[in-house]
Amino acid sequence: MIAKKKALTFVLVTSVLSSAATFIAVRKVSNKKETPVELTGECSYNIKRLHGYEYIKPLEYAEPEHESALYNSFKTKIEAIVAEKKKAGLLNNASVYLRDFKKGNWMSFQGKVPFHPGSLIKVPILISYLKFEEYQPGILNAPVTFTGAEYIPSQSYNSKQIEVGKTYTIKELLDYMIKYSDNNATFLLKKNLNVAQFKKTYDNVGLPVPNIMDVNYSLSAEDFSVFLKVLYNAGYLSIENSEYAIKLLTECDFKDGFVKGLPAGTPVAHKFGEWGDGGANHELHESGIIYIDGEAYILTVMTSGKSIPELAKTIQELSGLFDQELDDPNKANGLFPKKNVVM
Repeated sequence: MIAKKKALTFVLVTSVLSSAATFIAVRKVSNKKETPVELTGECSYNIKRLHGYEYIKPLEYAEPEHESALYNSFKTKIEAIVAEKKKAGLLNNASVYLRDFKKGNWMSFQGKVPFHPGSLIKVPILISYLKFEEYQPGILNAPVTFTGAEYIPSQSYNSKQIEVGKTYTIKELLDYMIKYSDNNATFLLKKNLNVAQFKKTYDNVGLPVPNIMDVNYSLSAEDFSVFLKVLYNAGYLSIENSEYAIKLLTECDFKDGFVKGLPAGTPVAHKFGEWGDGGANHELHESGIIYIDGEAYILTVMTSGKSIPELAKTIQELSGLFDQELDDPNKANGLFPKKNVVM
């Protein structure tokens, strides 16, 4: 019994001495002057959330606050092309916004310069109708008759139009508006649009609310690209409606811009916009999501000048330039490397 007590006393004393030694050792370490760790190459993130909800703020998108150095070469070449075309009188101005969906890296060349969006505004109209359908199912099946009495501005690119005297559903009009950029269909959609829902679309994604009938309304490349971000991320519409909207944009039949500058068969969900003052001032823009090897990026190009065909060539050239930058095997830029294809 005495032996057991001695053994227990020995264990307790050993435990106390061990704890004391540990405390002294830790104290000595903690008293050492620590060298601050410097973070290099770090960039804080810009987190955008949807407005208009009482208890939640759904994620709209997240991306680095600063432009990525990965796109420096592309940006430098854009500057050179724009300067050259300005000098030749082929271009008054241009802006380019680029963003990948892999890491949210982005680049902006004069991306905050405002332009008249023209038919680009048809994208938020589409989004507004699809959102209203979520609140009130059946709206897309509502019939509308085209009487032909409406005033429709002329446009350079117009492949297919609705016919006078025929009745169309809202969904069919959306098809004509996006696929063929039909201004007749767009006029009917504007006429029957829930204005409050249209304004709410802008407000929810954090953009200034426009007057849809204001001919002087302007929008920058960076701002317009927000609509493509929320569609791709399905942050505003349901997943099904986001998928439907982007699929519809892949059927846009404008071929003189991005499509002409990219390799044949490259999937592009895009929309173009055209504006003119009735004189020598013209604007042509294109914005879309371009898919390469299962990855995607936004490219928005806005241009102004004297000739629509020349502006289309500029857009084509800039999309082709990015494809070259993307597919350059000599560049270790980490941007969607091409996969090896077995023939």
